[in-house]
Amino acid sequence: MTVDDNPLITMMRVNYMNDTSIIRRNPKVTTINSAIDITSQICTDNIGDHIY
Repeated sequence: MTVDDNPLITMMRVNYMNDTSIIRRNPKVTTINSAIDITSQICTDNIGDHIY
């Protein structure tokens, strides 16, 4: 099954997905703000020397 055929996946515009008024309607929201690609490169965000 591909993403196109998966009824459990919904694609939305970024302005909807990042809207905090919509996000806070979900009492169990979990976010992940990092990723590792297939070459083991890691993406994280930081403020100064503090990773968040």
